[in-house]
Amino acid sequence: MITHSLGEIDVLFPLFAGVKAEYDVKVEMVFTVKKIYRQFESNDFYRFCTKELDIKITNCQLPNKFDYRESRLMRHMVGRLLIKCYFKALQIIKSLFLFKKLFQADAYMHEYSNQVRSTFLIYWVNKILGRKIFVYNHGHAIDMDKIVKNPINYDERTVALVFHKHSSRYFNDLGYTDQFIIGYPKFYSEWNKLIKRYISKNPFNENIALIFSRHVHPFYMDENKYKKLLISSCQIIRKKLNNIPIVIKPHPRESTDLINKVLLDNNILNCSISKDHAAILAKSATLSISFWGSVILDSFSVKTPCIEYYIEADKFRKVEPEGSAYKKLGIHSTDSERGLERFIDSVIDQRYRPPAIIEELNDIKDVSFLYKT
Repeated sequence: MITHSLGEIDVLFPLFAGVKAEYDVKVEMVFTVKKIYRQFESNDFYRFCTKELDIKITNCQLPNKFDYRESRLMRHMVGRLLIKCYFKALQIIKSLFLFKKLFQADAYMHEYSNQVRSTFLIYWVNKILGRKIFVYNHGHAIDMDKIVKNPINYDERTVALVFHKHSSRYFNDLGYTDQFIIGYPKFYSEWNKLIKRYISKNPFNENIALIFSRHVHPFYMDENKYKKLLISSCQIIRKKLNNIPIVIKPHPRESTDLINKVLLDNNILNCSISKDHAAILAKSATLSISFWGSVILDSFSVKTPCIEYYIEADKFRKVEPEGSAYKKLGIHSTDSERGLERFIDSVIDQRYRPPAIIEELNDIKDVSFLYKT
C-alpha cells in the first residue's frame, strides 16, 4: 500500500527489481492517496518501470491526511465535516473492494510511519490469516542519529526492512525490534540496469549541472539559508563551468514558486526545473550538488560526482543531534562557497574520487526477506 509519499516508489521499484531478479513473485501496488497516484501517473519513468517489472497498479483512495490538507474545505467546520463523512463512506466501500486482494496476498507492505487510516485493513486481516507484514522507509534516508519523539509499539508480526545496520537503532527506537537488513536498493545492479534501459530509449542531448534542492522547513531548511545556497550554487557553477545548463530537481514536497523567484530576482539564466527522476537526471550530469538529503545517493548510484552543500538550519540539531549523517559517513560535504569551488575544481581536473562508504553500500544486498522471516 502506497500511503505516505511518492518517495515510497523510489524505494520499492529498486527493491522489487532486486527481488524479481531472484524470485518469482507477483506484486501489486495499491495507491491509497489520490494526490500521490496522480503524481505517479504523470511520471513517464515510473510508468516505464511498472511495465518492465510487471507490477500491477491499483488506485484505491482511502481515508488519509494528504488529499485535502490544502483544500479550502479544511478552513471551515462544515467543509471538514463533509470530508469526514466522505472518508467514512469511502472506508466502507473500499474495504469491501480490498478484502479479496488482502485474502489472496501472501504478504503485505506499507511505509514505516504507518498511516493507520489506510493500513487498518492490513492489520485486521492479519489477525485472521497471520500474513507477514513488512514496513519500509519512504525514502533512502540514512537514519543514524535521528531522534525519535513519538515511539509506537508495533505488532510483533511486523518486520522492518532496514537499509543498513547503522539505521538499526533508529528503527528499534520507533518500536520495530524485528528487522531485516536489505541494503540500499538504489545501489542494486538490477536497478542500475533499468535506469540504463530507460535512458537508451530517452537519451539526453547535453550534459548538465544538477542541483538537488529541498523545501523550506522549520527543522531542515531556513529560508535565508535556502536562498544563499541556491544563489551561490548557480553563481559558482557559472564561474567554473561557464554556461552549462543548470537543472534544479526540487524535493517532492517543494513548491517551485520560491525557486523561480530566486532565479528571476538574481537574473540566473539557462537554468530550469525538472521533476524527472533523480537518478535519470544524475546520469546525464557532469556533477550534482545536494542541499542535504537522501537524494545524494542517486548520484552515487550512477557514479556521478556529488557533494552535500548545506548550511544547517537553526533547529537542525534538535532532530539530527550529530549533524549530517552523510557527512559523518564520509560523503563530501561543505557549508562554504570555497568548499564548493574546490569540489568543482576536483571534478574538472579529474581528481575527484567517490567516498569509501559508497563501495560498502554497493556490496550490501539481501532480498530474501519474504522467505527467511
